[in-house]
Amino acid sequence: VDQEDPTAMYHLGGLYLQGDDEIKDVEKGIQFMEQAANRGVTQAQLWLGEIYLNGAIAQQDFHLAVKWFQLAANAGDKGALCHLGVMHERGEGMEVDLAKAAEFYLKSAEKGHAGAAYILAVMLYSGQGVDKDQAKAIRFFEQSGSCSAEGYPAGSSFLSKGCCSGQRQGTMQSWCDLPSW
Repeated sequence: VDQEDPTAMYHLGGLYLQGDDEIKDVEKGIQFMEQAANRGVTQAQLWLGEIYLNGAIAQQDFHLAVKWFQLAANAGDKGALCHLGVMHERGEGMEVDLAKAAEFYLKSAEKGHAGAAYILAVMLYSGQGVDKDQAKAIRFFEQSGSCSAEGYPAGSSFLSKGCCSGQRQGTMQSWCDLPSW
């Protein structure tokens, strides 16, 4: 990466992070991802947020996860917005703030993120962190229903099964997950 091309840094970082045993080097991968992220590559920011949120390949650090997700969210990334909602809902790296979580879910859902729409619908239906508004909840359940083929619970089945106790199938985290790299 002699020319310091941020896209090349991102791709090289990905190769080091996901390569086979011969080339895998997590430390180098994170270095290249950080260089790309600091140069505005949103996917690198999102990937770093994931790395520090999950703690699978680097030490878990919620504050760094928030930093990288916030940068990606500032660029309009719907996945980063959803992750910030989850972190506010769970109190990861901050105090639990359901109202703030709902704001992030709304921004993400408005950008077309079906998982965020589903989580927001549950919150609206049950009044968790927001004013209870079942009419709005149904709208967001319908929005999320289009994603059942992607592994999200369909909004219509949520209503028909009477599952509106605030419990969600799967994990909030899985509804924001990045695609496989």
